[in-house]
Amino acid sequence: MALKELYQYTEALLNHLDNEHKKELRDEYIEKVMDLLDKREQALTIVAPPVNDEEKKLGKQIIEMDTKIKSKLTILFTSIKQDIASINKAKTPQKKYRNPYESYNPDGRFFDKRK
Repeated sequence: MALKELYQYTEALLNHLDNEHKKELRDEYIEKVMDLLDKREQALTIVAPPVNDEEKKLGKQIIEMDTKIKSKLTILFTSIKQDIASINKAKTPQKKYRNPYESYNPDGRFFDKRK
């Protein structure tokens, strides 16, 4: 029973990750992924070792889906990291524009920061 439940959650997660998401709806998309991962984790804690051939086949299918899920989650994580980096990159020029004399040295000395 628990193995079938785990299979259902794994399949639902894989199907959800296969769907394209818009950047505007990314928060809902990630919340759904997190919810499915939590449910899947709970099902994993109660799974017993397979007894018959049907359960062994289900286990192999779950393992195959799991590898696909890991690669898709890695891609999602990478795209989020890239978005955060681009946002942080855009913040730097805004700070320089607001306070252009932040790195100004009143002594009139210039320190070369390059090596």
